[in-house]
Amino acid sequence: MSSIQALVVQLERYAQEELELQTRTLTALREQEAALFHGDLDAMRANVERVDAQLEGCVARAARRNELLRRFGLHFGVAASTLTLTSICTRLGPDAEKLARIAVPLREATLAVSRATRRLGALARMHARLNDEILKSVLAVQGVDPRNMERCGALVDAEV
Repeated sequence: MSSIQALVVQLERYAQEELELQTRTLTALREQEAALFHGDLDAMRANVERVDAQLEGCVARAARRNELLRRFGLHFGVAASTLTLTSICTRLGPDAEKLARIAVPLREATLAVSRATRRLGALARMHARLNDEILKSVLAVQGVDPRNMERCGALVDAEV
């Protein structure tokens, strides 16, 4: 097996692992969104732990990806920063058939994770604002000026 063929196999393996990770992350984010919507604290905690566990290897995966791109860049005589999975597939032609089949679902999964993350962040911010408004209303009923909320303490999760 030539060195470029071995490199292609390594990139295929990396892309497949990344696709599986993105798919699992998307599932966890969707479950987290449902748990947040329904106020299921146990499910929220479990999903945060799942996503955290999946993100633990982020630095190592980035280093692996950068090394693969560096080696492809050397092979093609271009800067690694100019390479994408699609451009590598184009340069490799028929030798990248399997890699090309992984590229599209990987791109779609990555975009879906990004959208789900933004949506979840917006939902969490909305919940925080709602909690603040409820707290301000309760304080106002108690005769406390809601503008002084910072001096009134904070809500904490006593179950932790």
